Amino acid sequence: MIRSTAYDRFNTKKDTPLTLIEPITVEVSADVALAGQSLRHPARYVRTRPESDPSSIR
Repeated sequence: MIRSTAYDRFNTKKDTPLTLIEPITVEVSADVALAGQSLRHPARYVRTRPESDPSSIR
């Protein structure tokens, strides 16, 4: 279980079940503007990168 505020800061009343999945590597497009330690604008999914090993990404 994780606190719902991990992804929804307005939902403070309940916990959310967590389902673990196999890691994959994806390419995203993101603006470099930050608000504190968060991205100011949403990151956008570009494509899956099956040729890249998730453990090799830093």
